[in-house]
Order: sequence, then C-alpha cells, then structure tokens
Amino acid sequence: MCPALQDNHALKCPCSTFDRRLATVVDLPVELLIQVFISLTETSGDYPLAPLLLSQVCRFWRDVVLHLPHVWRCIFLHDTRPVAVLQAQANLWAVRSLTHSLDIHVHLTHGDNLLPLLSPLLAHIRRWRRCKLTGKIEEDIDFGSFSEEGSLAVLDNLSVNIRSLFETEEALVASSTSRAPTFDHGSPLHPGSHTSRFHRVYMNAEVSRLPLTRYMSAVNLRSLVIRETSLEVVPDPVRLINFLSCFPELRVLHYYGFPHEPSPPKDRSAALIAHLPRLHTVVLRSICAVRAVLSHIDAPELVELYLEHTNMEFELHHAAAFTADPEDGDSEDENHDFSQSPWSDHATGMGLRSLIRRSKPPLEVLEMDYADMRTKDFMWCFDHLETLQEFRIVASDMSDKVIALFAPFRPGLGCQSLNDLDVEEAPSASTADSTIPLHVRLPKLSALELRNCQRLSGDAVVDALGARVRFTDKVTDRNAYAKLSDVAIVNCANFLPRHVMTLSPVLGTRLRTTE
Repeated sequence: MCPALQDNHALKCPCSTFDRRLATVVDLPVELLIQVFISLTETSGDYPLAPLLLSQVCRFWRDVVLHLPHVWRCIFLHDTRPVAVLQAQANLWAVRSLTHSLDIHVHLTHGDNLLPLLSPLLAHIRRWRRCKLTGKIEEDIDFGSFSEEGSLAVLDNLSVNIRSLFETEEALVASSTSRAPTFDHGSPLHPGSHTSRFHRVYMNAEVSRLPLTRYMSAVNLRSLVIRETSLEVVPDPVRLINFLSCFPELRVLHYYGFPHEPSPPKDRSAALIAHLPRLHTVVLRSICAVRAVLSHIDAPELVELYLEHTNMEFELHHAAAFTADPEDGDSEDENHDFSQSPWSDHATGMGLRSLIRRSKPPLEVLEMDYADMRTKDFMWCFDHLETLQEFRIVASDMSDKVIALFAPFRPGLGCQSLNDLDVEEAPSASTADSTIPLHVRLPKLSALELRNCQRLSGDAVVDALGARVRFTDKVTDRNAYAKLSDVAIVNCANFLPRHVMTLSPVLGTRLRTTE
C-alpha cells in the first residue's frame, strides 16, 4: 500500500461524522475498500464516471481513488454525450491509470464517432488489453491475442472508407458481418530478431464524412489509406487536408477517389496547410482535387509521388478555388500543345508546382499514370527536381517539346536545335558558338519509362535521349550527372523499329521496348 493510503488509514473517515449508516463501509480495511472500488469500476458500464463519483464522496475516498491507477483502467464511452467531454474523460483515465493495461468500451449510436472517440486513446494502444464496441458496430477485440511473446502493439496503418451519405443504417448493419474488423494485426516489427518488441496493429473505420479536426486528437501512425467507396460520396478537400494535419508522423498516404469535382469552399482560408514532416510516399488516384491536395501539403521529406488516373476530359470549374491568390504559372500554356484533358493538366501542374515550391522535397520517384501536365509545367518541374531518379509516365499527351527537355542544353540561350549541340564535349568544354557549358535537367535521372505516349514522334525521342545518353555517359563526376541505366519505351505508336535500331547502339541493353 502506498504511504499516502497508509496515513489516511490511520484517520477516521469523515463520512462517519455525518451518517452512521455508512459505518459498514467506513470501517472496512483499506485493502478491502480498494477491492470494492476496483470491482465497481470494472463493471460500471452504467456509471462510466464511477471513479470521479467515488472521489467526491469524501476526502478519504478521494485520496484512495486518486492513488489507485487500477480504478482508472476501464474506460466507458457512450456517444450520446458530447465528443469533447468524452475525449477529456478518455485523456484523464489514460493519464491516471499510469502504465496499467486498458479495457475500453465504446457504445456508438453513429459510426462516424468511432475515430474521434478513440483518437486520444490510440496514443496508448500499447497498453490496450481489450476494446469492446457496441451499438452500430458490434465487436470485442482481445489485444492479448495479437501479442507475440509479450510484444507491444503499435498502430501502423489506418484505413478509412468513406461511404455514401445515402446508405441506410439497415444496409450498414446488414453489411457489418462482411466488413473488415476494426482492429487487426500484422507481422511483427523487426522480424529478424528472435523476439520482436512490437507488433503492428491495423485499424479500419467506415465513415460518411471525414471527422472535423476539432473532434480529433493527434494520432501517430505510419500509413493512412482513404477510399471513397461510392459515387455518391461528396468530396471535401478542405476536410481532407485538415484531417491529414492530425497525423504528424505520417509516412505513407494513399487516397483513392472517384472522378467528380468537389464544390468550391465557402471560405478559401478554411483549408489549413497539413505539415507532414515525415511523409515519404503519396499516392493520389482518381480524384479531381489534385491541385487542392498538393497545394496544401508541406512534405519536406517526400521521396515518392504517384499520380494515377487524374486526367479528366471534362472542365474543372473549381480547381483554383482552393487557393487564396493567383499563383505564378496560372496563365494559359504558351506552347498551345494539344491535350485531351487540358483542365486537369493545368490543375495537376499547378498543384505539383505548389508542392515543390513550398516543401522543396528530395523527390526521387515521380510516376504519372493517366496523369498529365502542360508543357510549361513539365519544364518548370524538370528545372526544379534536381534529386529525381525515376520518372515514369503512362498515356500522356506530352508533345515533342517535352521530350526535348531531356536533352543537354545551354542555360540562357533559349531553345536550340539538338543538331547545334556538340554532345560529345565534356561539361566544362566550350564551343565556337558559346563558352557556356552544357547542362541537363533532372541531373540524377537514372530510370525513364514512356508508356502509351501516342503523340511523341520517334525522331524526337531518339534525338533527345541519344544526346542525353552520349553526354551523361562521358561525364566522370557522377555527383553531377547520373547515367540513364534503364529506359523503357513501350507501346508508343510513333516509336518505330527504325528508331529502336538507331537508339540501341547508344543504350544497348538499357533499352526496353516490351512489357
């Protein structure tokens, strides 16, 4: 027994001076009183604030309760009470239970409340022993079954499915037996060791809308996957960006949507900048809000970016509505290149510009699968992505002007014909035409893939890549320029066998033209 309780045990409980009917409880030894309190709080689902109520009976009971972490280890949350009140309760119980294991019971009248209610407790998931969900979701999860040789739980991944607002509650109940469990576990961390200290925990949540930031506590996890599961879901980029700000330790973000444009925000300043200092990988697929998302992420450690199926043939009316002021580059593309998706090309290019300008990320991989930009955006990005190592693009409308950007050039001399360049020279050499040395954009590029790019001419590809390879192969300082070690040109209709024959002696086995 702790000294504080021993001292109180020597005192007469103040309750005895008021009502001798309490004498039976008052005269109990402290050890038995403790057991009564613990038993009461572990079975008090009808009285979720039992520890607080006990602490208000008298000073003696208050001292007992405040010095007993066991009475705080069972947390009962019922969402008929305000979310902010329940979060305060969860935080208080988690702190006062110290290092003891936690049993959590959440009753839901609305499934959207699950994430906000659990968010303050997810920071303590290593101590979870049991999580019971009742109401709209019926589950009883034994976290002890996840453990391997006493390993501790670590929340590794959160998957959020955004369902239609028009789905009925009956349909949700009917599908509850087939839905993914709210918590599941994966392989242990540090699998090479004989005993792993931690094991991964995955969380799944179904919501009709992403929670508002004011209802969420910060959550530490590695990976976040958000899916729109119905065409009836109304996209909300402002909520998305603000929701992302709740995950400051996030490393991997996947967002899968549907190609319909969100309504413009009522307040352009409502979207915060999501500061994600550890974000490493982003995948955005089938969304019209590429510009809104990329323009509101601060990701100074972003290494891999995958844009998939973001080309839209219909006009995007509100792509710029999420930015407070016009941005450099918003003017029409002076190159006037053909595009089947001019509005999404503009949005994607401006979003990528904003991300690069704000974060200056050490981007190494950029993959654009049915995603495109204007020529001016390709040029701007290529001029600023000095760390990019791999560039892959599928089904692009890019013109010969874009592929020409891969060739060596002399800064400040404007556009030059590749025939005017002596690509055999070293970087510091000069010619009769200019004393300015040759440079290449994307100086660290080692892998290039062009797939289903039907507007590129084979001649332009041969000229640009041939000149680049001959130049970079001769460079001795690999810190300055990397060699192209892998070039794939697949299903590009205008890249003919004669172009393969011309480029093969330059690239050799580094050239691939089939799947």
